[in-house]
Amino acid sequence: MILSLYTGVVDFEIIEQTAEVSNVISTSSFIQNGETWFVLDTFIQRDEVVYILSFHTPEIVWEAYLPGFLNVYESAETRTDNIFDDLLYQFKKPYADPENVFSVNIPLGWKVSEVEDFKDNVRVESVRSPDGKLRCRQQFTKQKGR
Repeated sequence: MILSLYTGVVDFEIIEQTAEVSNVISTSSFIQNGETWFVLDTFIQRDEVVYILSFHTPEIVWEAYLPGFLNVYESAETRTDNIFDDLLYQFKKPYADPENVFSVNIPLGWKVSEVEDFKDNVRVESVRSPDGKLRCRQQFTKQKGR
């Protein structure tokens, strides 16, 4: 299953894997856009249900984030009965640019940190993680009349 998750990524390597009766924890690495990423994949089996928690982060913040990833894994509650809407959690929120040209889902806690307008109606909006270490940039061209 782990190998099927990372088909096509460059230099995928399983670094360490531990297996217990109903849990498997795997640490892996791969390269994306020239940057090394580390992954903690966890598999928890309860009856006929398998829960998969997958944590990805660039190598530069791996050591800082790993304790938090392990804490989430160790505190995960697994259920095999019916789950009602009030027990579901949303980890992303919608973000629409100020002019309503585009909308994307961003992780909770992330905020727009910079908006740059360039010639030819091009705007670049940067969205940063709460710790300021990661960001994504959304570029779009405004249509005339909008």
